[in-house]
Amino acid sequence: AGSGKTQLMKDILFQISKNTNHQLKFIFFDYKGEGNPEQLKPFLDATKCEFVDIVKDGGIKFNPFSSISFDERERPFSIRAFVDTIATFVPTMGVSQKNILNTLVSELFDETEENVYPTVEGLFEKLQEYYDEHKRKPDSLYAAIQELTTNLFHAQNDKILEKSMYLNLPPALSDTLRQLVVFLLLRYFQSYFSSTNDFEPEGEIFPLRYVIVIDEAHIYLKNKNARKALEELL
Repeated sequence: AGSGKTQLMKDILFQISKNTNHQLKFIFFDYKGEGNPEQLKPFLDATKCEFVDIVKDGGIKFNPFSSISFDERERPFSIRAFVDTIATFVPTMGVSQKNILNTLVSELFDETEENVYPTVEGLFEKLQEYYDEHKRKPDSLYAAIQELTTNLFHAQNDKILEKSMYLNLPPALSDTLRQLVVFLLLRYFQSYFSSTNDFEPEGEIFPLRYVIVIDEAHIYLKNKNARKALEELL
């Protein structure tokens, strides 16, 4: 602690940004949420990076459903991956709750206009209807989806991959929510890059497409399911 790991990482990001004329974009997840835009101004200016505090700025322009494919054959698999991501960080979420979530997300996509992503708010409305109809009491799944609707995400993506971003995740959010936000974004990155072609090598070197920095990554590794998700991404 305090040896300068984060500062080293910022210096590497600065050099990458400078040497690619800001064309290689990055995202920096600040799990401790200690980022101060005034103190970070030299770094943010030098890397043309946008600072987003997910609490003070009222969320991030990102729709978590954007990791789900519109292709009817691929959609069931990407919905399952989305549900698994939620289940990774929601304590005591069992098989029954996963099945409910899977069914409701599938229905939501079927009911939404073609090639338009539904919203988390829409999902919570469906969840409320389901729980009322089946006389289920609010549980961990209900609480998690309700929390996700509380000013964390805006409905439309703001072309996240086309800019560099410093995402501040302050302790005002629970550990569960902070980790869930990160992994919903990581799931989107994975689905996006998995669906695109590799860059053509320059000589024998494959250019980087994007840089993801997860500060305090050891926190996520305490969760065995999160460990698996990170390994899969890597």
